[in-house]
Formats: sequence, structure tokens, C-alpha cells
Amino acid sequence: ATGAAGQNLWPRTAAEISASVTPTSYSYPPGDVRRYGATGDGTTDDLAALQRAWSALAAAGGGRLVFDHNKVYKITSVAFGSLFDCDGLKGVTVEGNGSQLSMGTFTATANVFFARNVTGLTVRNLRTIATTTGQLTSATKGYRFCYATNASQIELDGCEFQVALGGLMCSGNYAGLTSSQGPVTNVVVLNAYAFETYYPFNFQAAGDNVFIKARTIKCGRAYFPWNVRDHEVHIYSEHGGPFDDVLLKCYCDSRHGYNKLENIKVRYSTSGRHASAEAQGTLQSLIAIDVQQYDA
Repeated sequence: ATGAAGQNLWPRTAAEISASVTPTSYSYPPGDVRRYGATGDGTTDDLAALQRAWSALAAAGGGRLVFDHNKVYKITSVAFGSLFDCDGLKGVTVEGNGSQLSMGTFTATANVFFARNVTGLTVRNLRTIATTTGQLTSATKGYRFCYATNASQIELDGCEFQVALGGLMCSGNYAGLTSSQGPVTNVVVLNAYAFETYYPFNFQAAGDNVFIKARTIKCGRAYFPWNVRDHEVHIYSEHGGPFDDVLLKCYCDSRHGYNKLENIKVRYSTSGRHASAEAQGTLQSLIAIDVQQYDA
């Protein structure tokens, strides 16, 4: 169909109908956030529009979400739990096109992407920033760019996360976690940038076959894997938190089915601590290796 002046129109899709989503503009194709009313003007609250866009994608079981180029999408309410819930989806691609999600102050934990039971999640050139204060001293509030469990084939390319609780956080199946949590495999992070983020890259008994190339500035603990294997990490860091910057850890106890930290390769470079870093605590190493056993 065509509109005024021969403009192409994309009719409502079966997935949109299934999700009870009605586009606000048929001038944009399915998956384009402008189709669902997102403005990216840095002033309008785009939360509802982005949620409509994602509902349509989820109803299709996967697909593409496309942001306009170099826009600022403001989210005034941060009590969204997970902005983009990928549970059970396959083959999801998000094209950020250099745009930014601008979020407010968090009083609890939330996720931008919740990657559970996912096969194939690619996010390119998307930036996120919040205004949460005291981020480097709190592990109980803020947003996680991508929280993954029981997932495979995750790629983050050219993404940025600023003032966050976590960048990429992977959590596996060990005592204290629910049965829905499990391994995360085949992860690629390219040209990532983290600023004032508590845990830019955290692998909690989940995250095998991982490649990371990133810059972390004034972050809490740049890279923290435990009980995982097969990592190659290239990281430049200007340490900012009161912790070891890179901590390679293994828990040897009955809580974990895999009691090893194996084949971890780290190329670490730095020009020193960030000029306005948090006060240094008792843990002051750039790179540390730790083994703990809780069982008697």
C-alpha cells in the first residue's frame, strides 16, 4: 500500500495483532521503533513505545528491532523490571545505530535485556546511561545492560553502558538460584565501553567460550569470572572502584557442578587508576586470582 505522495505503507502484521499492538505510523516497517511511536527526541518518554515495539517482536518469536540513527530515547520510569525480555526467543537482532537510552535514577535492579532461554541475541551500537548515584559502592540497585542465563550465541558489538550495575552479567545454575537458570555459551563482545559500572563483565558459573574486547573507565571490577572456561579477554581499564580490577575466582564446594576456572586468557592494559576513582579498599590488585572452598 502507499500513502501520500506515493509513500510506502506497511500493514499491521500477524504478530502485532497477536500482541494487541497497533502501530502509530504505518510509514515505517515492522521492527522500526518509530512505527510504534518512539521519538528519540531526548524529551518525550519513549518507554511505552519501546515496549510496544518489543511486544510485537516477541510475539513473532524473534526478529529485528531498529532504532533511528544517533537519537536519545528518554525513559522517565525505570521500574520496568526488564525493558526487553528475550525469554524463549530465537534470532533477535537489535540495531542501535549509535542511539542512546537515557534512564533516570534506579532504586532497585532492572535489566535492559533479559536473555533467558535465548538462542541468538545480537545488539549493535546501542548506548545506555542512567543517573544512579553511588553506583560503584552498591550491588543492589541500577540497571544491567544484558543479564543472561540458559542462553547461547550472544553478541554485543559497539555497545556502551554508563553508570550501571552491570554490563554483561551471566548467571548459571548453582545453589541459591532457580532451576530456570543455566549455562551461557558462545559469547562475543566487541568494542564495548563501560563507565562507572559496578560489574562490566561478570560470569557467575555461566559463560563458556567467551571473547571480549573492551574499555572500562572508572568501573568497580572490570572483569570477574568464576567457575567458567575458555575465555579470551582484551581489556583496557582505568580502575575506579575499591576492588581488585580483574578477579579470577574459583569456588570449590558442593554448590557447583563445575569446580574449575579453566583456560582463561587475559590481556590487560592500563594507564593507572582513574583520576576521580572511588577510595581504594583493602583489595587493591589490578589482577588477582582467588580460590575458595566452603565445604569442610
